Amino acid sequence: MARKGECKIVLENYLQRKCSYIWQIFTKYKKEYAQLMLYEDGSSVIEFKTDVNGRVKFRYEMESCIGVYLRVQMDQARADWPVNSNPECCFTLINHDDNNVFLVADESKIAHRWAWKLSEYSKAPQTVRKSNEEFSINDLIDVFDVLNDEPSLLSCDPSSWKFLGRNLGLADDTLQKIEDFHDTTEDRLYFCLLKWIQRSDKVDEKGGPTHLILADSLKKMKKEEIAKRVFANFSHKSKSLLLAFNAPCVLQYAMYI
Repeated sequence: MARKGECKIVLENYLQRKCSYIWQIFTKYKKEYAQLMLYEDGSSVIEFKTDVNGRVKFRYEMESCIGVYLRVQMDQARADWPVNSNPECCFTLINHDDNNVFLVADESKIAHRWAWKLSEYSKAPQTVRKSNEEFSINDLIDVFDVLNDEPSLLSCDPSSWKFLGRNLGLADDTLQKIEDFHDTTEDRLYFCLLKWIQRSDKVDEKGGPTHLILADSLKKMKKEEIAKRVFANFSHKSKSLLLAFNAPCVLQYAMYI
């Protein structure tokens, strides 16, 4: 692919990349220096090098990427990561041909940062969008920002993140762990949403991680304005859904594909 103009490094770090070879019985992971590069013409690639200043071993075109997912969301792919790896340190890129680029970071914060940033440069065609409207890890930052915009969910009641979590199906033990491990209310809200999107506890029984369920939970908390923001930002049928906003809703849950 021909690229025009200068490029800048958007993100860089050491990551382990899955390397499969015909002559190897077992899959091995190589620690390589990964750089997400953005060019002036708008194209973006990930380069994997032997070291910071080493030769480029592998280049991945973000134009072919349709998704970025953390391991905790991909039960069927668990065997593809090193046994001793923390699940929250593992993530994968998926391209149009359903080929995966499996990656492992040294810590969960690095993995989350890469997953968020890579999702910004994914160029998924409309044909691969999920029809069931469920949120994925790619939506996490956007959902958090909508709830944290003024007037914020947390502005009146700092513990409202916990009430929201219960309404969405998270167990008290899960919410308590979030509270114990994270000091700020913003961090607690963020990780509450993360657990929801990961479908922890009884999230499926509550209807799954969809904008309809989120808005309905906010309405139950008397957060009408924030609920309307959720509809406005995440509904692909904004007019019909906004017209129905003040009417009782029958929410149906579509199974995850």
